[in-house]
Amino acid sequence: MQAGEKQLVLTTEERVIIVAYHLPLRVDRASNGYSIEWDDERGIDKHGMGLPLKVTYVGCIELDVPDMAEQEALEKLLFEQYNCIVIFLESKLRDKFYHRFCRLYLAPVMHNQMHVMEDVDPFQPDEWRAYCVVNQLFASKVMLRHCRHLPLASPPPSPSPPPSPSPPPSPPHTPHTPTPNPHKPLTPILGDGGLLGR
Repeated sequence: MQAGEKQLVLTTEERVIIVAYHLPLRVDRASNGYSIEWDDERGIDKHGMGLPLKVTYVGCIELDVPDMAEQEALEKLLFEQYNCIVIFLESKLRDKFYHRFCRLYLAPVMHNQMHVMEDVDPFQPDEWRAYCVVNQLFASKVMLRHCRHLPLASPPPSPSPPPSPSPPPSPPHTPHTPTPNPHKPLTPILGDGGLLGR
């Protein structure tokens, strides 16, 4: 900190929204409804981060909840008692977004470990579309819950893959990415370190 600069001091009256793919909760079904515990291994809860303020979390849980009525009831419960805004993903969408695009494509790219076989293209357009859809679901949930006056402030990313034969867009520059492509940056909307799915 340079001389003359004021230090930012957070108080218990301040609010912050933490958006990540996984909520810092373990949610399971139990005989009396649900078993819900804070997941200390996630590393993003306010106690683990030492945040002296009010925190709202946005993300997914691992429990599969296909019934819409149950989703609404669980969403209300998690928000009122844990200050968590849950996003439910259909299983096929979750698989393409997280287990395939994020884990098999983005993770190696972000850690400079991508190994491309000559006859296999690691970039799959349908997985890219799933990634765009999920990012927009997260952005919409935050906007609707906390900023209803600005519904157009975060336009949806294009679900279209880059035109052939152009290479897929490069991820944003992070400490894991030594040589980003400045011509076609991929700008994810929200998430851990700026990227959902990590």
